[in-house]
Amino acid sequence: MGAVKSKREETAEETAKAPRSIMRRMVTKQEIESFLSTPKIGKGTFGEVYRGTLDDGDVAIKVLHVTEDTKEKAQREITTMRTVKHKNIVEFIAELYEIPMLYLIFEFMDGPSLHKIIHNYNDHKYTNGDAINWLIQAAEGLNHLHSLTPKLIHRDVKPKNILLNSEKSIVKLCDFGNVRQLGSCMSNESGTHRYMAPEVYIDGVKYTEKCDVYSFAITAWEVYSRTNAYGPDKQNYQTLLTKVSTEDWRPLLEGIPKYTHKLLERSWSPEPKTRPTIKEILEDLKKTDFCENSIRQTLITGVSPSKGSE
Repeated sequence: MGAVKSKREETAEETAKAPRSIMRRMVTKQEIESFLSTPKIGKGTFGEVYRGTLDDGDVAIKVLHVTEDTKEKAQREITTMRTVKHKNIVEFIAELYEIPMLYLIFEFMDGPSLHKIIHNYNDHKYTNGDAINWLIQAAEGLNHLHSLTPKLIHRDVKPKNILLNSEKSIVKLCDFGNVRQLGSCMSNESGTHRYMAPEVYIDGVKYTEKCDVYSFAITAWEVYSRTNAYGPDKQNYQTLLTKVSTEDWRPLLEGIPKYTHKLLERSWSPEPKTRPTIKEILEDLKKTDFCENSIRQTLITGVSPSKGSE
């Protein structure tokens, strides 16, 4: 007998297939200028984000100040987004150059980031079924990147870069400033430290798409723990990186649903070759016996922050 799906899970399957009404197009400075004086709705890898409205719908406007240091990153994000189209990846609509400013226009997701959902328990309660649904959709987006030729590596998978709609039924990956093609990845310390795979910050090591698998596992742990892996943000990141890479430091599994343990442990293995592919993770998440029906509707209450690391 198949797993019983929640109403939110069923809604996600239908609405995630719906086409976008805003297609890729040209934009002018006049169309977006008035929105640049409104409050920011977020910050990406190296830019600020505003909400705007074009004739055919709401958009997110990412504003970048392009310097010699950021020019390559900006061009990489544009090139990537022009070639990527998937229901679980935020859609790129247009870019506008007015040197030294660059404006990137994306579809607007009217819900919170996964990070906000995780860390705001009073406003965002969710079940095991919801968690599995969100992780499946995030994995679908990653699997698309990894299935391209050449493969694309996101390199900054984390809850802040996973956005939802207002119904919290549709999940999409965003922020592609760190994306690289497989084969060119040798630069270290790309991404956010708590989610970075050990091999990413070892100089001279050519890493693979398995670094995204590691980051996905840390993200999944935070979904179930409702706290930061390894404690507060304001910690010595160099100490953290040393412990993760030389002492195999990982988040504790105490208080995390047992059905996730095997998948998490395999996915954050210190050896990239032993980690599953994101496609294999996706297949596991979709199995009817991955999580018992009896607990799919159980609320995830999280763990104490003091139990966030070992």
